[in-house]
Formats: sequence, C-alpha cells, structure tokens
Amino acid sequence: MTQIVGNTVQQSILLHAATNNILPHSLLFSGLEGIGKKLCAVKLAKTMLCASGNACNTCPSCRQIDHATHPDVIIIEPNEKGNIPIGTDDQEGSIRWLIGRVNLASLNQKRVIIINDAHCMNIQSQNALLKTIEEPPAHTFVILISSERNQLLPTIRSRVTEYVFHPLSDSDLVSILHKSGIDRQTYDSIIPVAGGSASYALTLARDSLFSQLKEAYSAIAGFICQPLVFSYDLSPIIHEIGAYRTIDLLINIFRLHCTKNMLPWLHSELDQTHAVEIIKILLELRKGISRNINIRMALKGMLYSLCFTK
Repeated sequence: MTQIVGNTVQQSILLHAATNNILPHSLLFSGLEGIGKKLCAVKLAKTMLCASGNACNTCPSCRQIDHATHPDVIIIEPNEKGNIPIGTDDQEGSIRWLIGRVNLASLNQKRVIIINDAHCMNIQSQNALLKTIEEPPAHTFVILISSERNQLLPTIRSRVTEYVFHPLSDSDLVSILHKSGIDRQTYDSIIPVAGGSASYALTLARDSLFSQLKEAYSAIAGFICQPLVFSYDLSPIIHEIGAYRTIDLLINIFRLHCTKNMLPWLHSELDQTHAVEIIKILLELRKGISRNINIRMALKGMLYSLCFTK
C-alpha cells in the first residue's frame, strides 16, 4: 500500500471508515494546496475498489485508477482556463457531463467521484451539483477537494462531511524533497517559504523560479522602505506557476518577517509592521484573482496607498 506523507490521523479515519462501510457519501477535503488531499482521495478510491481491499496498486482496479481508465472512478480537474464549467451533457469534464455519468449504472458495487480544486466551479456549476452531493445515487461517493473552501457555497459545505488537512511538518518536507532528489543544501532556504506545502517546496526547488520570487519580494520590500517608482511586473511568475501560487509564496516570504526565522536574503530594513501591511495587501489581491483583476496595477496602487499613509 502506498504511504502518503503527513496527515496520518485523517488518513487513518478515512481508511477505517472505507473498510468498515461507514464512509459518508459526500466529503470535502480542505486545506492548503500540496499537502496530499488528492493523493488521499485517490488512495481512498483504490481502497474501496481494490480486489484485496487495501489499495494494493497491483490489481487491475488499482492499475486502472492509476491510468485514469477505471469506469467507476471519475476525476474532474479545472480546464486550461482554471475553471470547472457547467458545460453540457456531452462536454467531457464539465459538471453536466459528470451528472449524466453519475446517473448511469455503475459496473462495480461502488463508484467514486473526485472533484479536484472544487472551488473552481462557479456558482451555476455548484448549484447544478447540489442535488448530486445531497442525494448521490446508491453506492456513489463524491469527494470535493479544495484549498479555498470559502469559495464553495454554504449550501455545498452544509451537505458534505469535511475533513481538514494540515500543513506538512518540516521533517515531512525533508522526506519529500529527499525522495525527489533535491540537494540537501537547499532545504534550509526552501522549507521556511513553502509554508508546509509539498508542491510549493518542489516549486521553490527550481532555482530560476525561486530567484524570480526573491526579486519580486525585494522589489516590494525595497519600494516600501524607499518609495520611488514601483515598476516590477509579476506577470512572468504568474504565467509560470499561476496567480494563486505566486501570491501565496510572496505571503509566505513576508510572513518570515513576523517570525524569528529571518533568512539571510530577507530585506533587513523592512520592519514587522510594514510586513504585516504588505501581507494584508497580498491577501486582498488573492481575493481579487477570481474577479480577474489586473494584479500588477492593483498591487502598484495598494503599495502607493500604503506609502502615502505611513
């Protein structure tokens, strides 16, 4: 059976419920990105459909799940635009297509639906899925995965059993980085910025990207300490790793100013008070991402406003 690093209590509870046939039919796995929520959902699906009942990874069912060909395991992901559209009955990967599939008879005794990044459904999509979540067909299990649970409708959240996953420990991240062949000398700089996320840690392990993030951080911190002209453009980083990840990692860096973990490359003149204000600005930007705001212009305007009120 595959071992997933971290959140062992959550894994134990879920696997116990699955093997004893007491698992709720609609679930929400919430928590930070990159901490094993999807891995756990897939392992749960394997456990329920495995020939030996323990996610062996070798039986036909487990291998089909690994290759995304199992007829009774449907995994929905955001499209290239970052959305999970309501779509149509014949638009594969859309919510209406999913509902049509769910209402067909399953080939096995159980069916598992996994919707990754469920917060990428708009209100229309969430409302369309509501009945399926509230009353799924017999032996059908729906697992929503989200790092942005507050973007899910209250009507959705009230109809699922939520399992909260926690950030990974430093030792967990060391284990993951080691298995990924990352140079041990880079651990000390990566782990504090990763904020407990394995996917963020692996992103930061890319030297060129980490350098870009540090440049963005330095540009923001330097402008607050000596406000002249702010011209830094986050677009190249956003294009490479997405807006949410870019903002999250910058927030993690500025949070280091509020702890005793001051890395050598942090801006020595930036005080904790202004670091907190910058974090507030970045959090506001994060909220605006779903509204398609111009992040560069919004960041520039907020930073100027902060300088004028210092």
